[in-house]
Amino acid sequence: MSDFSKFTDSNEFDPAPENRSDISLRERHDLYIDGQWVEPVAGQYRETLNPATGEKISEIAVAGPEDVAMAVEAARAAYEGEWGRMS
Repeated sequence: MSDFSKFTDSNEFDPAPENRSDISLRERHDLYIDGQWVEPVAGQYRETLNPATGEKISEIAVAGPEDVAMAVEAARAAYEGEWGRMS
């Protein structure tokens, strides 16, 4: 018996990730900027697909230049504020 067989035969595994019966996903995921979920400025989203079935899983926000600028500004403000004083 191989080491792998010893491991797999003696352990229980959770359902495969493609089994969606055990999970709940939002239809759409926005950007997390400055402590809050926000829609992308340009309103663009991309579908994510299950590679095994081609089924749509969710839509993910596409960050454009304006979104990135807002995120950088928020991060800089946090760093120059309380977060930057933490060690």
